[in-house]
Amino acid sequence: MQRTLCVPGPRWLRVLCSSLLCVAASGMPAQAADLAKLLQEVSADPAIPATAIVLIKNGQIVQQLQQGVLAAGEQPARPVSAADVWHIGSNGKAMTATLMARLVELGKLRWDDTLASLLPELAPRMHPAYRQLTITDLLSHRAGLAANADEAWLESTYTDKTDVMALRQLYAAKVLTQAPIAPARQQANYSNSGTILCGAIAERLSGKPFEQLITELVFAPLGMQVGFGPTPASANTGHKDGKPIRGEHASNPKVMIPAGDMYMTMQDWAAFAIDQMQGEQGLGKLLQQASYQHLHQVQGDSGAALGWGVRTDFPKQRPVRLLMHAGSNGYWQAVVTLQPDTQKALLIASNAGEGTQAEAYQMQIAMTVFSE
Repeated sequence: MQRTLCVPGPRWLRVLCSSLLCVAASGMPAQAADLAKLLQEVSADPAIPATAIVLIKNGQIVQQLQQGVLAAGEQPARPVSAADVWHIGSNGKAMTATLMARLVELGKLRWDDTLASLLPELAPRMHPAYRQLTITDLLSHRAGLAANADEAWLESTYTDKTDVMALRQLYAAKVLTQAPIAPARQQANYSNSGTILCGAIAERLSGKPFEQLITELVFAPLGMQVGFGPTPASANTGHKDGKPIRGEHASNPKVMIPAGDMYMTMQDWAAFAIDQMQGEQGLGKLLQQASYQHLHQVQGDSGAALGWGVRTDFPKQRPVRLLMHAGSNGYWQAVVTLQPDTQKALLIASNAGEGTQAEAYQMQIAMTVFSE
C-alpha cells in the first residue's frame, strides 16, 4: 500500500505529500486529457487567480498553458504569461537531493557517510539514534526526524540578522538533539528537517551558502534561473484569503530554503524535470546514470525515494512507475509527476494555496493525464 507523506499544521508544515493520489479514492472517471478545457475549469474558480500547466513528452514541452492574473483585485489586471515565475514549494526537495548527488560525484561526500562524520562538531550532543544515519535516510524521510525543529524559533528567524549559514547550523544542532519521532529506516515520516540538514551539510562541506551552491551545481548547468524566498513584489504573487500577499512573510523562513522555497518559470522547472527523466537513460546533464537511479530508487517499502514519492500501482488497469511530489508554502500550490519510462511529465502550479480547491484541481488533472 502506498504510504502518503502528508504533514498537517502551520504554513511551513503544509508540505503536500508526494502521493499524487491522496485523492485517488475519489473515483473520478478518467477521460482524455484536454488540458485547455481542464484549465478552464480551474480558472472558473474565483478563489484561484491563476494556474499554469506544462506537458512534457519525449524530452520536450509539447503543451504549455496558463490563465488568470498575477494578483487578484489588482487594477488594471495583469494576465499571467509564459514568462512569469511560480513558487513550487517542496518540489524543491528533489533539487536539493540532486545537489547532494552532485557533491557525491565531486567527491565531497559519500552516500554512506554518517551524520556523525558529516557534522563532527555536533556528534557529541547528537541523539544516538541519528549518528549512523546517512544522506539517503534524510532525503527519503526515513531518519525519524521531527517535521521541523522548533516552530517558535523558526518564526523568530524572519527578523534574525544572523548569517543564514549559521542559522542552518543552529537548526541542525536543535533538531539532532531532539528524540526521534519514529524508528529510522522504516516507514517515511515527511520531514522538512532532513532536507534542511542536507543544506547545512552542503554548506559545511563547500563553505558556500546553499543558494549559491545549488545555483552553481544544479540550476546554471541546466540554464535555469531560480529565485529563493518570496517572489518579487511586481511578479506573480501568492494569495492568502483571496488577497495577494507580499513581503518576507509571503514565504517560509529563509533557513528552510533547502526544504523547498524556490520560484522559477514553468520552462525552467520543466528543464529540471526533463533532466531527471533523461538521466535515467544516461542522457542527463548533471549526473551519471547511476546517480539518477539512486535518487529515484524507493527506500525500503516506504514509497519514498530521494526528494520524490514513487507510485507503481496507478492507473489500476495498467500501472506505470510515477515519480511525484507536490508543495505549498500556504500561498501557492504546485504538483509534478514524472513517468521516466515513457519520458512523459506534467507540471502544474497555481498562485493560490490553503483554503482553496487548487490542490484538488491539480490532482484531478494529474489523474486524468496519467490515466490515459
